[in-house]
Order: sequence, then C-alpha cells, then structure tokens
Amino acid sequence: MRRLDPTVTVTRPACGWRGHLHGKQPKLNRRQEAHLVSLLDSGEYTTADLADLFGVARSTVYRAVERERERSTSNVPSTATR
Repeated sequence: MRRLDPTVTVTRPACGWRGHLHGKQPKLNRRQEAHLVSLLDSGEYTTADLADLFGVARSTVYRAVERERERSTSNVPSTATR
C-alpha cells in the first residue's frame, strides 16, 4: 500500500483508488436508448408513454433522444471530398 504525504489534501474518496467508478449509473444503456428513439420516431408512443414503459422520467427520455441523435450524426461519414 502506498503512503500518502500528510500535507496533501485528498479530495477523492477511497473507493476511487480501488478502481470503482464515480457517479450515478445510467438508467438506460445504449441499446435501450436506441430502441426508445425508434419507438418515438415510429409515432406510436409519446414521451410520457415511453417514460412509463421504460420506468424512467420524461426528462430521461428527452436526454436519451438527444444523446442518440448526437451519436447518429457523429457516426455519419463526411461526404465532402477534396
């Protein structure tokens, strides 16, 4: 185990040194987000319906849609040629 300098202020919790992740786990994984967006795009479900179906808040649905759209636009190859 490494020794810490007593004059150094440690701001991270001890779990950070053991390789644990910080922050809250996402409610939906990427596959679920993609499925949610496809259901929303089909027009059969509202955001409230999807929130209830997936067991999340409406704000989570909106964030999932935004993230999925960012992923889809960043994965499109550029058509510009030189």
